[in-house]
Amino acid sequence: MNRVRHEAPQHLAEAPAPLDDPGRGPGAGELAALAARVRAADPEGRGPLLETLVARLRTPAGSPAAHAAALVALLDGPALEGLDDGGVPLRVAAVRALLSLGYPHALQVAPEDLELLRLHDLPAPRSLFRFPAGAAALGAAAWFSFTARDGSGPMGWLLERDLPLGLAALTVPSVALVGFGALLCATADALGPTQRAGRWVLGAAGVALAMLGTFASFWQTTGTAGAVLGSLGALGVLAALLPRRRAP
Repeated sequence: MNRVRHEAPQHLAEAPAPLDDPGRGPGAGELAALAARVRAADPEGRGPLLETLVARLRTPAGSPAAHAAALVALLDGPALEGLDDGGVPLRVAAVRALLSLGYPHALQVAPEDLELLRLHDLPAPRSLFRFPAGAAALGAAAWFSFTARDGSGPMGWLLERDLPLGLAALTVPSVALVGFGALLCATADALGPTQRAGRWVLGAAGVALAMLGTFASFWQTTGTAGAVLGSLGALGVLAALLPRRRAP
């Protein structure tokens, strides 16, 4: 695979250690061979081999330039694909190791590897604070289900009255959007596109509910329940802004 990299400046890069230098550290071939042994090992023997491989990725035994060259060559091949250490892909571990070598060696990290690292390191929302967003989603669904039977909510109210199409169109989707946005925030695994979508949906739902409360005469019923659900959804968004980071 062709990968775009920034080359380390020649006047700053260290000269690679000679091949006969016993302290030069593991090269790309040795690391790739060790990765192949990890892949082929049985479950009982994989643990020690994996620990050895991770340690060699993280700790340069020779010069930083030689270790950087080995890591770059390893990242350019398929040796690390599908391997992970406690949920952390070894490819991510290799990228972190290359970045830890600092300037100028970190310049050799490919943009796609930086993106992989960024996506893996996205903070995840606190599990405890998922509850408000999930409650908003369930509350929206339950509210529509129960109030449709007795005519006290927007569904029953719509069934009894001949509303203008524009106003009727705002009634049901507005609170449904609150539940949907909250559900996005409650179920997202990381603070990425799904969380952002949830915040946008909750914002749109809030505007719709405000318009509904301004122009409709049944604000006491629709507005109060909608405000409660919207507040629960907002708590889910707040939870998304109080993240915990994955262990390195």
